[in-house]
Amino acid sequence: MIQIDATVARSALTEGPYFKFTGEASSMGFPPGTWPSSFQINDPQFGNGQPFLRTKYIFEGNDNDLVAVEYSQQCGCTYLRIYND
Repeated sequence: MIQIDATVARSALTEGPYFKFTGEASSMGFPPGTWPSSFQINDPQFGNGQPFLRTKYIFEGNDNDLVAVEYSQQCGCTYLRIYND
């Protein structure tokens, strides 16, 4: 069983194309610099209802700054990119 580190409101996410969503870390309740290894969406019908697992860090710029973290839904095809604001 996967330990759930956080619960996120569905309303904090913006839908993109083809099962891809985005969100801002502060809107999701994540403290600055904190990226949970897994979290659950508060809507059991979101995707397949399984938790999201951290899968990729996104770095950009000359200083190689961390700008986002990608999560994918366990046993599913729904993806989230959470931006570090």
